[in-house]
Amino acid sequence: MTKRIATGKTLVINEKDELLLLWIEKHTERPERSKTWDLPGGFIDHRDASEKEGALRELDEEAGIKLDQGDVQLVYALTGYYKEHDVSVTHLTYLAKLNNTPEVAISWEHDDYKWVNFADVLDHYTLRPHYEKAIAHVLDHHLY
Repeated sequence: MTKRIATGKTLVINEKDELLLLWIEKHTERPERSKTWDLPGGFIDHRDASEKEGALRELDEEAGIKLDQGDVQLVYALTGYYKEHDVSVTHLTYLAKLNNTPEVAISWEHDDYKWVNFADVLDHYTLRPHYEKAIAHVLDHHLY
């Protein structure tokens, strides 16, 4: 039976229109993700009452940024099937447009962070394909 899971990532954009990126130096479980940029977020699980709550919990865990449900909106979703694992993954991307630059406290999962110009992040940084699709969607539809 196909397993179904969801992930929630958040595009955190500050008052300078900069996006928060997190750096993964070494990913032990998935080495191909080493030395890559990431967005705050992760798996939504049984602790979460909703997908949005899961994304907010992950944002807090990975970047130390606490936001309320009204601070984020769902802007993109993409579901993919991974035959080798017989799993369907729905990637949910939320947007938080802030009027400040919050202090960032990264977790053990990341090694560094950077605020980068959102409008040209795709010209200068390589991200996982579904993150790039989400960012392109937000930019193309002027959602921020």
